[in-house]
Amino acid sequence: SWEDNLMQKGKKGIMMNRSSDRHILPVAVIKLLDRMEYFFKSRVFKTEHRENGHRAVFFRKPAGCQIAAFVLLTFLIVLAAFPSDSVCAASCKLIFSSSANDIKVDDETTVELTLDGEVIPGIFEGYISYDPEIIEYVSGPDCIAGGEGTLRISDMGYESSTLKRTYTLKFKGLKMGSTDIAMRGKPEVYEADLGYLMSVSSNVITVSVQASERASSDASLALLRISPGSLDPGFDPAVTEYSVHLPYEVTDLVVSAASNDGNASVKIEGNTGLNVGQNRILLLVTAEDGTTGKYVIYAVRSPEEDQEEPEISGQESVSGAGSEGSENSTAIPEGWSFYAENNGNEAYLVSASKFRICSGTGDLELPAGYTKTSIRISGVTVTAFVPANAPESDYLLLVLQREGSEPSLYSFDRKEKTLQRFDSNAMASGNKTASGYSTIEEEELVKGYEKSLGTMTMVIAILSGVCMLLLIIVIRMALRRKNELD
Repeated sequence: SWEDNLMQKGKKGIMMNRSSDRHILPVAVIKLLDRMEYFFKSRVFKTEHRENGHRAVFFRKPAGCQIAAFVLLTFLIVLAAFPSDSVCAASCKLIFSSSANDIKVDDETTVELTLDGEVIPGIFEGYISYDPEIIEYVSGPDCIAGGEGTLRISDMGYESSTLKRTYTLKFKGLKMGSTDIAMRGKPEVYEADLGYLMSVSSNVITVSVQASERASSDASLALLRISPGSLDPGFDPAVTEYSVHLPYEVTDLVVSAASNDGNASVKIEGNTGLNVGQNRILLLVTAEDGTTGKYVIYAVRSPEEDQEEPEISGQESVSGAGSEGSENSTAIPEGWSFYAENNGNEAYLVSASKFRICSGTGDLELPAGYTKTSIRISGVTVTAFVPANAPESDYLLLVLQREGSEPSLYSFDRKEKTLQRFDSNAMASGNKTASGYSTIEEEELVKGYEKSLGTMTMVIAILSGVCMLLLIIVIRMALRRKNELD
């Protein structure tokens, strides 16, 4: 009888009574399905029977319930494999604080970065950003390295057993201005015990650098020259306004200026894209203590004349790197913002400022793999350095010295005809990492992505296997059910 069948096999799970064509489920499963009545739209359970304290419920159409349970189980497994960080992850705050937010040039300030977690924080990786023109990184823990605006934190050997951990960094003021110190990108903090990734938030602090008490207030010029043309009147540091008349063909005026004090800066505006008529060119001199001085050049560009354009001396011989021509050409090549010229035994690059082209590196250290060569700019032969494995590279290095300053490395792009101060961490070509990436940060991000992708692939493969196994089980149960009915 079905009662004996129930008593003998009731603990094994799903049972079937042949005569009544009904199934019996364990009580726990029955309760679950009973609470899902809204899902099945109509009540599944029909009758209840008790025998010696055992409870069993009979229901019809068992195949639909089994399939629904299988779909629900598969959905829960997949959902569990992709937890939401915002819901499940413990949080950790990255808090910046400073001993002094207002410092003077050459003074130091101490910045503390504190990890404050809901659980004990473990491995910590991330990047700190700041303006390297305003402050300079001086020192910090061994797990922090870098400079030039980016510091990398890679704390793998933590020993903290508390909810808070503090890193102490020192910065030095370089010049007047302000800069934010903050985390860049998405820092990663993992729980010390379970290794789960924590939900991270951080703040930003601002450090302002003021002029030192001994800073100079000299905001005058020691040198002012233009090309083409000449200033009227001739340059005098005490005279702040000048004029120059230019032919129609000249659209850009090369202005060379040097401050009287080496710590002052000079900014030039309005010397390119000259219009017909009067143009105002402003030179703003900022002294070390913030004092400003202004010099103005009124450039008058003549209107176009209905006559044959006169030949500009030396213009045809001026071109980019590798061109042939006069050694003393001073006209600006088309598409360029500077030119080269010889002055005695020295070669110079002239743009908004004038730089002496050094024939050697002196105390400067070249990047590994660079070799000495020579190129021609505006018909002048200059010394340059190129990657030994790519002598035809568009990117070269020049050693230039501005008046009153030390020699520095500059990156010259002979394709785009641009010149900028060399940055070893951001050079676009010929300075890759060992793995072929442009920066260390890019390499770390790619590696992290590949690691996450591998983990996700493994999880998907496991879930696919589980789903296939459950599908096979359902198919076998359906076939067994069919055979039993036959």
